Amino acid sequence: MKFNCKKIQIDDEDIGYTLTFSEHKTDYEKEMNLSPEELMNVQGKYILLQRMYAEDEFDDDFYYFEPSDFDKACALEDFVINLFPTRFELLLNGNLYQVEFNADDQKFEQLKLALQRITNGTGTLIIHHNGD
Repeated sequence: MKFNCKKIQIDDEDIGYTLTFSEHKTDYEKEMNLSPEELMNVQGKYILLQRMYAEDEFDDDFYYFEPSDFDKACALEDFVINLFPTRFELLLNGNLYQVEFNADDQKFEQLKLALQRITNGTGTLIIHHNGD
């Protein structure tokens, strides 16, 4: 899957940390009047990466991957992520996911930190500071 990202959302909550790349920006007012079927199609392509924190000291954190092709949602493990200043690439279960985006230096720094927190050493994260 490959797409151009229009919205990057980073959520830091008590229960976990989430990074979402979306093909479309959200227009809540417009979406209020759509049917459930239309609503599902309006989101377009997306990739969600999430780290859910353990509920107690006996549990482990849970790492999750969800693409717009929901059938490929799975635990986020045994992966390779390459982050470039203008694109994100994820190799997981033999599938390559590519997201192109426009990010200034500050947003790129936020993405680096978000991916470090989400992956937490569970796979391979390679950060490239130039376009190659």
